[in-house]
Amino acid sequence: MQLDEFLDFLTSNDIPFKTTHGSIVLNNCPHCNSSKEKVWLYKDRRNESGPFFGSCMKCSEKVNSRSYLIGLGYPKSMVDALHGPAADNWQLSVAAIDILGDQTVSKVLVEDKEVVEPDISMFLPLDAVKSSDAAKYAIKRGWTENQAESVLIDYYGNAVVFIVRHEGQVVGYQRRFVTPFNPKMKVMSSQDFQKRRFVLEFPNDGDICVTEGPFTALSAWHFGYHAICTFGSNVGEKQIDRMAQLAETHNKKVAVGFDLDSAGKKGYSRIRAAMNFRKIESYRVRPEYGNDLNDSWIAGRGIIVLTPKDEDNTMPMLDLPFEAFI
Repeated sequence: MQLDEFLDFLTSNDIPFKTTHGSIVLNNCPHCNSSKEKVWLYKDRRNESGPFFGSCMKCSEKVNSRSYLIGLGYPKSMVDALHGPAADNWQLSVAAIDILGDQTVSKVLVEDKEVVEPDISMFLPLDAVKSSDAAKYAIKRGWTENQAESVLIDYYGNAVVFIVRHEGQVVGYQRRFVTPFNPKMKVMSSQDFQKRRFVLEFPNDGDICVTEGPFTALSAWHFGYHAICTFGSNVGEKQIDRMAQLAETHNKKVAVGFDLDSAGKKGYSRIRAAMNFRKIESYRVRPEYGNDLNDSWIAGRGIIVLTPKDEDNTMPMLDLPFEAFI
């Protein structure tokens, strides 16, 4: 059963619904009888002819499109006809969701190069699952409604998901697990996500602030910066081009909030050399408290702008031409 077929059935039978992020939201849960919009259904991308599946966000019971319609009182024969002849053979459960698997559905051209376009339809808006651990964690780390399109929730994977777009096109995402499946695997990116090519942005009026991680970028946004996350300190040329483009277009300086370790200093050196090459002013910032800007923001503290004299002399900044880093 395709999406249009299911939506046409709901519409023609006056069953209220709404769609968001590739999901269908319904009320009247067949298990708890909730009259609010609590039933979320999704399509298993590996079985396009199959049903929609999901659960009730109030009672947590599993629901699929077939059981939902039968629960509303529609005859089994009518529901089976809508879903197709294989309806009785479906094995439906939330376990069928391949949380860690390949969700790629297509490829797109970005600047004449092929880029994997990941499927993000399995992720939910934070407002829809505010009681979940992942949503509470995101809010604690700084999420606001301003980031509703860029920060989603992997409800079943218990993860905060940062969506990366380039000119409106989704080009990748990164999950941050609240309770990792593997203690060593706190982060997982979408397949073939080109992390050194694209950036996650949280627009704001202040200077540009470049950070290694998305939550640190979120804190930089709270401090008034136009925040850019490069997913690590090993910045790529395309990421540097984006920083420079923003700085030149909006007449802004570039602040760097990388970690104060050797890798962070090397990344800052690369950015500073690139900005010097383009005649763009850059500087470094560090947290007033804790290890990064997010620690400082959560503690209600601020940031410190470093001058060249403040820099740690144990690893001198490299005043080399930008070409030396290419």
